[in-house]
Amino acid sequence: MAQCFECGRQATNDHHVVPESRGGKRTVPLCDRCHRLAHGYSGDADSQPLGRPPAYSKSIRKRYLSLRAKGWTPSQIAHLFNAEEIPCLGKRWRYSSFEALERWHRGA
Repeated sequence: MAQCFECGRQATNDHHVVPESRGGKRTVPLCDRCHRLAHGYSGDADSQPLGRPPAYSKSIRKRYLSLRAKGWTPSQIAHLFNAEEIPCLGKRWRYSSFEALERWHRGA
């Protein structure tokens, strides 16, 4: 079985990077916990959907988009945000954190 794209644990899900409903074909392997986080739930198996956390402010999104425009990858940005101890939804920033940030910004 593949390793989780986010944390390296054993993957149990193939997560669509772009939802299938929007024509997404590419998937990444995720463990149950990271898959729940990618869909806006906490890492607990019996969790409820999370509301928009204060950490996902417009200033963080603006900085993220600015770094992406300069060619930074989501992984590099996550490493930077973690080093600067910028608060996030989970314990630390990862690729799925930015998917959640974009989803909340769109109001989905």
